Amino acid sequence: MVDQINSYLTQKNGVFYYTRRIPKNLHDEFGKARLVKCLHTKNVQKATKLSIELSDKLEAVWNRLRL
Repeated sequence: MVDQINSYLTQKNGVFYYTRRIPKNLHDEFGKARLVKCLHTKNVQKATKLSIELSDKLEAVWNRLRL
């Protein structure tokens, strides 16, 4: 069973995953439309912290690629 926790966290079998759509204008750079990364934790606080950090890093990369 898959549960949606917030806009970027998904939980599957108790383990949290970060999942996010890649902007259409960057599909060619990434070769796919969605990024899914296992966070290797069952702790919601740790997963939330990792999700925020990963979102910040992705936004920075995407901004650089758009320039």
